[in-house]
Amino acid sequence: MAAGVIFECQRQGIKVPEQIGVAGFHGHDIGQSMTPKLASIITPRNDIGRIAATELLDRLNGKEIEQSVIELGYRIDLGETL
Repeated sequence: MAAGVIFECQRQGIKVPEQIGVAGFHGHDIGQSMTPKLASIITPRNDIGRIAATELLDRLNGKEIEQSVIELGYRIDLGETL
C-alpha cells in the first residue's frame, strides 16, 4: 500500500518526503528497492508465521498455553520517505 502511495504521489507531482511522509510495514522488497527508499517497520514475518502455526497446532492438540504474549521484536528503517 505504501509503495502505491508513493507511486501516486509521483504521478501527481507531490514530493516525498518534502510535502508528505510515507511509511510502510514489513519492509517488503519493493519498498526497499524503490526511489526514494520507503521507510518501514521491519518485522520477522517468517518467524511470525512459523510460531503462529506451531501455537495453533499445539492448541488443536490440547496443549496448554505457555505464553500469552510472544515478543519477536521489530526494527525501524527510516528509509528516505519521512
